[in-house]
Amino acid sequence: MQAGFRIAIYAVSAAFVGLAALSVRQEMTHGKEAVAALSDAVRNAVDAGDNEAAAAYLARMRGIDPASADLELAGLVQRGWKGDGREALPSPAALLQSAQSGVGPVAVKAQVELARLMFSGPNADPALALQMLNEAAAIGNSRAAYELGRLYEIGGVLTPDAAKAEAYYRNAAEDVRDAALALAGLYRNGRVTPPSVNAADDNIARVVALDRRAAEAGDIDAMMRLGRLYLSEDPRIRDLAKAKHWFEAAAAAGEIDGQVRLALMLREGVGGPADPQRSVALLQKAADLQSREAMVELARAYRDGLGVPADPARAMEIYRKAADLGSAGAMSELGRAYRDGIGVGRDAAQGIAWLERAAGLGHAGAQYELGLAFQAGSGVTKDERRAFTWMLRAARQGRLSAMVAVSRAYERGIGIDANPDESVRWAMRAVDRGVDSKTMLLKAANAYAAGVLVERNVPRAIKLFEQVAAQGDANAMLSLGKLYGGEEGAGNSTKAVAWFKKAEESGKTDALMELGRAYAGGVGVALDERRAFEYFMRAARAGSVEGMRELGTALATGFGVNPNPILAVDWYRRAAEAGDPKAMLSLSFCLESGFGVAADKAAAAEWLQRAAESGNPEAYYRLALAYSEGGALPRNPELASRYLNLAAAQKLQPAVSLLSEQMRAAEASKAEPAPAEPTP
Repeated sequence: MQAGFRIAIYAVSAAFVGLAALSVRQEMTHGKEAVAALSDAVRNAVDAGDNEAAAAYLARMRGIDPASADLELAGLVQRGWKGDGREALPSPAALLQSAQSGVGPVAVKAQVELARLMFSGPNADPALALQMLNEAAAIGNSRAAYELGRLYEIGGVLTPDAAKAEAYYRNAAEDVRDAALALAGLYRNGRVTPPSVNAADDNIARVVALDRRAAEAGDIDAMMRLGRLYLSEDPRIRDLAKAKHWFEAAAAAGEIDGQVRLALMLREGVGGPADPQRSVALLQKAADLQSREAMVELARAYRDGLGVPADPARAMEIYRKAADLGSAGAMSELGRAYRDGIGVGRDAAQGIAWLERAAGLGHAGAQYELGLAFQAGSGVTKDERRAFTWMLRAARQGRLSAMVAVSRAYERGIGIDANPDESVRWAMRAVDRGVDSKTMLLKAANAYAAGVLVERNVPRAIKLFEQVAAQGDANAMLSLGKLYGGEEGAGNSTKAVAWFKKAEESGKTDALMELGRAYAGGVGVALDERRAFEYFMRAARAGSVEGMRELGTALATGFGVNPNPILAVDWYRRAAEAGDPKAMLSLSFCLESGFGVAADKAAAAEWLQRAAESGNPEAYYRLALAYSEGGALPRNPELASRYLNLAAAQKLQPAVSLLSEQMRAAEASKAEPAPAEPTP
């Protein structure tokens, strides 16, 4: 953030129309009550479209508490308020810097809001923003704690850390309802272990109880919060009829946003019967009060014929009016309209210009559309780096399609250097927000299963793999079998076998091996050597190198079949030639001992060397013995020592024991007294 912002104090002369009609008692000229009352008056005036009255209330507030006035105005400017038109308004950042000169909670709140702005934009300084949030959280500011929790949850600026996100959310949950909701989300999606079985539900219940009490007492903001809460995608919270009820209550109380939300539900028949005509009437009423969102939705109704006869020209007129009022959404729609020639002649250049205006105002949809345009060279010169930049901006705002695009870009190195770790991180963020793309789900599931870039979380991995398996993915089925068969999958071997069978039925060769092992060990099924042999044989014939080796071992030992050394050697050789180190070792043993094949010590030594070159610890150990004893390989104590140390380094117990024995012998030899010199 550049220092030395020059603050243009926004003051309005007391000589204007309507000042005498101020509803705030004239005697309330000092104190928190006066500021709170004036704050409510400002917002009500803005909602009613009475900009002169809003400016008057702000001027009155400034006379009592300049910092509170700056803070209030900053919020209005951020939401697109243009003032009464008498003079240009300062930027939100400038106003918040000025508000920091206040004292107590006002200054701290301004610091938190300023920090939020500093994560993006021309004066971005994420490091300073984090410092400011940490300072505010350290002195107990709940909003700062919530923001830090959100940053740790979504990543980007900070490395994702669900445990830290939980800690910050818990600190903020009593005062910030969004923190309680976020905390419930962490518990429900299994990213952290809840402190109790009902922890998620308890947090939701706390939010609902607080909002309901306030709503029933006439608090319009609480009505709106309840409406939005009941629209949740979480089936344990979602209640469309209740959502509609509270939006209806807010709309009846004159809340413009409530009218818009209710209109959208009526348009689609959500939470009750559809009523497109009433939807349009509500949108028109809100649009007449200068609601930019209502204008955008009203324009859509005329564009698509929703509750009114389709009239693309009328839609464009409304979009332009909303855009003139600063609606980024309207600008984005105008960009699409010019790009696609809907309601207006196709004009790619003008389409891009509108999208760029919307994107510059932070509209995630426009940023994503610009990314697509630069990616394809549609209306602009193809530029993969610029495409990625816009996609990344949209992704950071939570645009799900952009998150998926960013993950793929990092995976393939499109517009940015390839970065597999970042690809996985963005996949996890997308999945945590409901993306059900098979590719994204698999990336996230594999990360949680392996503990890569995130703490290992088998229940979470299982849940994600099950989503993919439901789409018929054999890889996910195989992974589920392995996870259920492990200790962290509750050692549920019966479920493991069931998933292996589903994977095998879906054509996954590796599942044949897992089923062979299950029947060979009686894990999850009754022990059945013959069926184990059959699965190993099917895997080998399907090209599984591991299956070839196991089939060779079964034929060599008579496991589930009559022993057949000659066939055993044949299958060992196939697996060894395909690069399997264990098969190389087994083939080496057969060649050395003449088991199923004519003895050939030179060939045996060659296969032993090849196994060692593959990093096999048992091959290291056997080479150490061979070089120590001599025979097929010349005696070489130096090489013997080298291979023994390599085997011991990989914790092969016979090698560890032999090396320890040699070291003790060497120490004992050093401790023995030197023989006496003979007397002349």
